[in-house]
Amino acid sequence: VIYDSFGILGAKVQRFQRIDLDHFRQQLAYRDHDLMVLQFGGNSLQIPGLDYEVYRERFRAMVTLFRQSRPGASCLVLSPHDHGRRLSATHIDTDPKLIKMMPVQRQVALEEGCAWLSMYDAMGGAGSMGRWFREKKAYGDLRHLRHAGAKELAEALYRALMTEFAAWLQEQPCPEA
Repeated sequence: VIYDSFGILGAKVQRFQRIDLDHFRQQLAYRDHDLMVLQFGGNSLQIPGLDYEVYRERFRAMVTLFRQSRPGASCLVLSPHDHGRRLSATHIDTDPKLIKMMPVQRQVALEEGCAWLSMYDAMGGAGSMGRWFREKKAYGDLRHLRHAGAKELAEALYRALMTEFAAWLQEQPCPEA
């Protein structure tokens, strides 16, 4: 396994509207990925008055760009992990924009031929950012994970991938001896 991070700090899906398409496609072709894992949305949650229909089309365009650039690669879209908002000094709940965003991402991912996994659910669902913050697995901005939280979420992703891979192997016909 070779892990290649193509991360862009602070990226929102609209950033991909301004890239050099030929250069981008060449970079993906050189890497020759078998699996592309896309995770976007956390930064877009910070947009005041986020328009989910505009987001849907921008997200679709970005997923399509990756799919067309590496048509033979498998694709997995991860939702953002839980993002919290402080309601009082002691109460933190989930940002409601995240709850509205996840079905949009899931629908687009599946329509574009990608698998989809909820990192929000992997983290523990509603209010999990507050719990993780109190357990020192997340920072006080209620958006970013500390090392312990990132490790825990990475392990949950690994378990989900291996569980589904094992199930897929079980479904494959036995090779002739």
